[in-house]
Amino acid sequence: MSTKKTRRFCFGWKSRVLATVLDGWHALFSRQESFPLEKPKRLLLSNWGSLGDVLLATSVIAPLKRRYPDCVIGFLVSERGKKPLDSTLGIDQIHICRWQLNAKSTLGRIFQFMAFSTQTRSLVKEIASERYDTFIELYPFFPNSIALAKAARIPQRLGFDTSGGGSLLTHCSEWGKDDYLLKCYPRLVKQLGIEETPTVQLILSHDNPLPEKPPLILHMGSSNEEKELPITFWKTLYALLKEEGLSVAFTGAGKRQNEMIAAVGAAGEENQCDKLSWNDFVCWLARAPCVVTIDSVSAHIAAAAERPLIVFYLKKPNIELWKPEGALAFEKVPDPEEVVQAVKKQLVNRETVDLHSYR
Repeated sequence: MSTKKTRRFCFGWKSRVLATVLDGWHALFSRQESFPLEKPKRLLLSNWGSLGDVLLATSVIAPLKRRYPDCVIGFLVSERGKKPLDSTLGIDQIHICRWQLNAKSTLGRIFQFMAFSTQTRSLVKEIASERYDTFIELYPFFPNSIALAKAARIPQRLGFDTSGGGSLLTHCSEWGKDDYLLKCYPRLVKQLGIEETPTVQLILSHDNPLPEKPPLILHMGSSNEEKELPITFWKTLYALLKEEGLSVAFTGAGKRQNEMIAAVGAAGEENQCDKLSWNDFVCWLARAPCVVTIDSVSAHIAAAAERPLIVFYLKKPNIELWKPEGALAFEKVPDPEEVVQAVKKQLVNRETVDLHSYR
């Protein structure tokens, strides 16, 4: 299937320029023609994005396994995004890319890119040795791993042409307009004869005892500090929720987020920063009477568990990509009282899930 070439998810002019140059190079030396897909026997999935991206990508695994139960499935993932795969069923092999372009200086980024180039050669050899016959790119943003799959000589390569590399795909799917990420994967796997709608895998198995009364979850931190709301907002919201008699807990990770939560005034059991394993984190969110967050992964988990959800999308482009259906979204800093009223509205006629029987 062919589609119009687009670089829709190459955010920033530098990414668009680089993707354009690479596409031109690939078009000169790697022209691909579509052909009928064969039944996959060894399949490599790829999403080296963040935790939230990988969590959504796991949705295609169960449908693939049901359609092709004997197929060996590998998954290429980044070091920062691998945690959801620890409890995901159906994966036979995990390949880890440990590179991240997060240096602040230009010189630092150059050194990181050089390290990435070295690791890419190693990854190509590792992936090629597994003799995969089919590749599916599940990360629609720049940079993607399509060129790596081509270098590893995987003959059938599927993906979206939204972030460059489209000329290296043998089968390309269209990206819907203003669609939540999860809603676009069905068009991709349909090319392999899968008609069912993928859903996020949530393994509800906790490592430690869960609180008898599930608290409302507040998640105020992010790896991108520009997305965060002022501490004064959370401090006021926390006080107002307590005045309403609601049980509250903050989740997060790292020293900085722990200090933020402490500055709000939460302590003891109300501060669960760095105290929850991945399994426990999922269960706390899946039981929460409501989740209030700025973080995409906590939003995806709450949405998959069908929990009432309020999300803040500050300085985030294309929010429709990350906004789950049914979530109440704020694109500007709201009045805390407005959020309290929204929480109370979300709580109407909703019951929490009893997970005490899960282990």
